[in-house]
Amino acid sequence: MKYKNWPKNLLIHSFFWPVVLIVIILPDLRRISYTPGDSFYPLIHKIHEDYYGYLSYIKQGRSQNYIINQYTTADLPPSYLHNYYLFLGRLGKIFSLSDIYMYRIGLYFPLLLYCLYSYCLVSFLIPSKYKWPALFIIFFASPFPDKMVTILGRDFNFKAEWWTGLDAYSRLTMKPHHFMSTSLMLASTFYFLKYLKGRNLRDLIYTGFLMLPAMIFFAMPAFILFCALSAVLGFYLVTRKPKIRESLVIIIIFLSSIASLIFVNWEAKKINLVTWESVRLNSPQDSLLKLTYRFFLPLGILPVFFIPAVFYIREKRKPKYIFPMLIVAIAYLLFILSAKGIVPLPMIRLVYYAPYVFGGLLATMGLIYVTEKINSTAWKRAALSGITILLITNAFFGLQSYWWPELFKKEIFINTYIPKPYLQAMDYLKLNTKQYSNVMSTFYTGMFIPAFTYNKVYIGHEAVPADFPTVWWTAENFMSGQFSQDEARRILSENRILYVFWDQGNLPPAYAELMQPLYKHEYVTIYKTTL
Repeated sequence: MKYKNWPKNLLIHSFFWPVVLIVIILPDLRRISYTPGDSFYPLIHKIHEDYYGYLSYIKQGRSQNYIINQYTTADLPPSYLHNYYLFLGRLGKIFSLSDIYMYRIGLYFPLLLYCLYSYCLVSFLIPSKYKWPALFIIFFASPFPDKMVTILGRDFNFKAEWWTGLDAYSRLTMKPHHFMSTSLMLASTFYFLKYLKGRNLRDLIYTGFLMLPAMIFFAMPAFILFCALSAVLGFYLVTRKPKIRESLVIIIIFLSSIASLIFVNWEAKKINLVTWESVRLNSPQDSLLKLTYRFFLPLGILPVFFIPAVFYIREKRKPKYIFPMLIVAIAYLLFILSAKGIVPLPMIRLVYYAPYVFGGLLATMGLIYVTEKINSTAWKRAALSGITILLITNAFFGLQSYWWPELFKKEIFINTYIPKPYLQAMDYLKLNTKQYSNVMSTFYTGMFIPAFTYNKVYIGHEAVPADFPTVWWTAENFMSGQFSQDEARRILSENRILYVFWDQGNLPPAYAELMQPLYKHEYVTIYKTTL
């Protein structure tokens, strides 16, 4: 009986997963097709400067176990925060794969885990006849489209805020370390739910074993899971009498998680990450109602089904059904507290709790409750048809609003499609200059130099220097030849600039005595300063 529907399931599998794959890879294939002649497209993913920064981390991981920030000439302490990329770099060295390929492996492996454990969670929590609707919600439900709506004479746009990144395409192509941590969170959740059902110690060990790297790679998803586990396991320890081995495993999970959180918090403070993100986007002035709206808005139509989901969970009276709601509730509470500045967390990171997985599970539970309470077969079919149309419409307009523009977006810029003379010049820097020596360049060239060399740049990432506007102004004026000889000498000396990556035409006469050419190919010249 268990396998009697396997032909139907096989047919659905053979259609559903290829569609997911098409949504993910088609924009990349289109961008590759736009590559101009005599240029190189390095498979840009997400924000340009972040992508190139992660490539620089992978490159460093081939030879060291820590990260040197190559986007500033200041002497910052080594960091271990983005350790996932160091791990990818080490694997790249072992298997002789390029940094770009390792980045893609680091992206697609967590995608595989995400798909696998989303499927496992759905199969574990949702009745089989609702399994595929649940998976459709998880993978294709969307925030509301970017369209103006007039209500009572006023115009509204219910589009999700830019930083949420929860449309179908964005949440299936997260930054690799975000994606890996989120996927490990899902895997850890699955084994914990199995533990709640069967009290098998092995499942509890798997829970902790998977949560630990999730905490280290990118702490937020694992931290939300840790809070949920703390609530459930704390209640379990107080109300039950677990075996000694069971208690020992729980204590080890708690202690290792706390140690990991301390480590991540220490590393984040070293680079001022939490403070920078919190100051930029936390909203202590917003009311509770507005913050609640902002938290649930990116989930589109899913919250409509959350209230009936509460009644579904109450009827089931089993911890495994409560857990998805607990995850969403904890993420919401932390979102409010961080927005108000009560807990030292950046608000924008509180969307990394796999909201369309746990929200999709809750929405499916609510959908089941609503439809199963209808006694009339005709009305039940009508309700299911209406909900199906609603979900398909939501997915269609979501793809049209968020995915379609990605499919046809053209960014024919120097930092997207790198001219080959730049690649050859960077090869020269990599082979003929001292590691982590400082280079002056334009912002857009400095963006990708660290990805292909071991040099540090004066400017290249807007989030790195605390005084970015000043750094931008200085680099812009230096590279456009606006400074006098004395001003240029002071800037080069203060920032210990050894090389200038010049692609701005003829060198200004005022700079001629400050540097001498080392390399020239077409319109790119590398100068060495003579200070």
